[in-house]
Amino acid sequence: MKLQLRPYQVEALDRIAAAEARGVRRQLGVAATGLGKTVMFCALAERRGGRTLVIAHRDELIEQAAAKVTEVWPEARVGVVKGSRNETDAQVVVASIQTLARPKRLAALQAPTMLTPDPSFDLVVVDEAHHAAAASYRSTLDALDAGADDGPLLLGVTATPDRGDGKGLDDLFDEVTFAYDIRWGINEDYLSDLTGLRVRLDIDLRALKVTRGDYAVGQAGQMLEDAGAPQAIVKAWCESARGRRTLVFTPTVSTAVAVADEFTAAGVSAAWVSGELDLAERRSR
Repeated sequence: MKLQLRPYQVEALDRIAAAEARGVRRQLGVAATGLGKTVMFCALAERRGGRTLVIAHRDELIEQAAAKVTEVWPEARVGVVKGSRNETDAQVVVASIQTLARPKRLAALQAPTMLTPDPSFDLVVVDEAHHAAAASYRSTLDALDAGADDGPLLLGVTATPDRGDGKGLDDLFDEVTFAYDIRWGINEDYLSDLTGLRVRLDIDLRALKVTRGDYAVGQAGQMLEDAGAPQAIVKAWCESARGRRTLVFTPTVSTAVAVADEFTAAGVSAAWVSGELDLAERRSR
């Protein structure tokens, strides 16, 4: 059964079309996690009907986008370009930025094939667009003429349009076409409401270094471990959230391992994951 769009997702597509009609060729869409950004750009690709390129930076995002295209637009030929995969002749290509940043792979994507004698794209989507300020993205988008008057429409999507390093997205995207934040999602009953619980530690974060607007993660992790954060997290969980399936974010792998070990020591089943593990192992945990 084909996936049905929510009203605000249809509205987002209409806003994209209206902005394009006004001449806005480089658009940014903002939506909180859980509101279906992937569904939106897959539906946009179907609505436009042309050739689409989706650029992402992690394996999970690439596989998620490729699967969602098939769910939203079952008739589309979907291909993946990353590592050893080079399915460049698909109607919707989902590609790794690390792969496209290599000139030979980018040239192959733009070369005619029997299935795609015209390899040009109608739409280029940048998933997690707050990363697009990086040189690899900029050089790739420039090579594709993404957002140019005679090039494909450029759409970036993100839940977090602000970057910690202070680099803006203003020179890459001309307009925020749609924006649905977490408070909007909760008020409209699309996202679950939440309650915050603060766990206090004996720690002085004034000594924590800040690099490009973000805390130095290695130092932050060590300070948290030294202050007994793993033990405090488990204690607070046992008192306020016992029995709930839980996800804990930590600044470092070391801290994640320490928290998982602390849960295990308390008799709670726990495991840690990080980008250092391969995809199959991450999924198995």
